[in-house]
Amino acid sequence: MLQIPMWPLLPKKRDDAAPSESASPKSPEEAAPIVARLRSHIEAKPQEPATYRVLGNVYCNLQDYKQAIGYYRKAIELSPNDADLHCYTGYAYQQMRSYPQALTSYQRALALRPTASLYDVLGDLCYLLGQHQQALVYYHAGLKLDPAGTHGHFNMAQILMAIGRPKDAIEHLEAVIARQPRAAEAYSDLGVAASLLGDHDRALANLKKAIKLDGRNAVFYHNYGIVLARQGKQKDAKAWLEKALKLDPQHPQTRRMLGIIQNGRIRAHTTKLDPPEGTTGKLTR
Repeated sequence: MLQIPMWPLLPKKRDDAAPSESASPKSPEEAAPIVARLRSHIEAKPQEPATYRVLGNVYCNLQDYKQAIGYYRKAIELSPNDADLHCYTGYAYQQMRSYPQALTSYQRALALRPTASLYDVLGDLCYLLGQHQQALVYYHAGLKLDPAGTHGHFNMAQILMAIGRPKDAIEHLEAVIARQPRAAEAYSDLGVAASLLGDHDRALANLKKAIKLDGRNAVFYHNYGIVLARQGKQKDAKAWLEKALKLDPQHPQTRRMLGIIQNGRIRAHTTKLDPPEGTTGKLTR
């Protein structure tokens, strides 16, 4: 969700590219007999890519991504046109934060089998790397294949907000709400976009909807308080920020804004919006 303008550049966690095979032991001890059987099978039939693939999945589920990649790459040698293998390899590289290798693997998977979910995965990775324009291209391509999808709309809105296009972001947020009318985060982000455009009444209306749908989210209260502060309603703003702080006592931005209000410096901090620094942040001025 958006909390303007200090947005840490992190996408929503997505596991669309993660292995989905059944071999999913939770510990090395539990995995040991499975690994032994699979390795024995490889000794007997070393040219079967499926065995290497399952071994890769075992190690991926154990979060031993280096081992997983080794087995996936061996499977790819035997079956180079298997899109899933390239996708799983990309996932493992991404978990290791080897992002260039992850990007290459996902792109190879996409060339073999373009799907909406894979476009979203690539969009997410480019989003993570700050490659906003390329991320928008991938999300747009995914929406062409799956017009009813909401992930691309939601993240496109966040990117558009980050690059200073809140008016364009609104279109995508409204598309999310049309498909998921109880998506509290979309209402909150719609409120943020409206606030960036100076339409504070619309911002408050959408933030109220977000709070009604999810009354435990501190971000919504924080943003509501900041919009009130921008309207010059410092006393009301302070009350809403205090509500946010009760829900998230450690949040530094909420504490900072309360300090600004209490020190009587709020007007200087509400006359303009800072330029967005990334995505998924919090209203701070």
